[in-house]
Amino acid sequence: MDDQFDDLAEQLEEIQERLDDRHEEISRRIDDLINALHDEESLEFDRDDVD
Repeated sequence: MDDQFDDLAEQLEEIQERLDDRHEEISRRIDDLINALHDEESLEFDRDDVD
């Protein structure tokens, strides 16, 4: 019975590590999208200034 709990604990730890990695990846992608949006808004503002 203890072996089953140990196996489950190990599986849960592996799942948590994968989730943490995925969360970091998604957070980086969101940051990249936000930065790209800010850059685009900045470009639009600059174009409006020229008119």
